[in-house]
Amino acid sequence: MIIPYSAYARQGPELLGLGDSVIIKVCAVKGFDNDWAAYKGFSYWTDEEVLASGDKLSEEAAVALFPGFAQAGLMYRP
Repeated sequence: MIIPYSAYARQGPELLGLGDSVIIKVCAVKGFDNDWAAYKGFSYWTDEEVLASGDKLSEEAAVALFPGFAQAGLMYRP
């Protein structure tokens, strides 16, 4: 079963059964100071909503998902 992130965020991992999935949207953005950041949000949000209102990913998670930003020498925005 696909579990919306909003339900997962409210109830936590005990909501999940074997084979269940949680759907989120992740967006990365290049900044103006040779930096970048990545954010996660609800799957039904637009990319702009995720970037404006989403939760920022840790640098480790962001680099794992978007290695090209780090490989390009951009610094992850604190």
